[in-house]
Amino acid sequence: MSDQDRSGVPAEGEMDALFNTYMSGRDNGHVKGLGDGQDDLVDAKLAVDEFVIPADVVSALGSGSSEAGAKALHDMLQKIRTEYRSATPDKLPPKARSPLQYLGQEE
Repeated sequence: MSDQDRSGVPAEGEMDALFNTYMSGRDNGHVKGLGDGQDDLVDAKLAVDEFVIPADVVSALGSGSSEAGAKALHDMLQKIRTEYRSATPDKLPPKARSPLQYLGQEE
C-alpha cells in the first residue's frame, strides 16, 4: 500500500511526477491520482482567464465516471478549437455556440 493509500496525501516525489505529466499535456489536462477530488492537494498554476471545473461536475458529465467526464470535456475543447480556428486569417472566427451544443447535449 502506498503512502497515498494510507493517508490521502501523495507519497514523496509523487506530486512532482503527476504535475510534470499534467504540464506535459500527456494526460489531456485531466489531473488524476491525488486524493478524493475535493481535498485540494494540487497546487495549480493557472493563466489569466483559465477556468477549473470541479471534480463533481466532471464526474456528473460522465454519468458518475470522472474518466468519461474528462473525455467529454476534452472532446468539447477539441471541437471548439477546431471550429474557432476554421476561419482564414483574413476572416473573423465563427460565433461560439453553447457549451451544451459542443458536448452534444443540445441542438
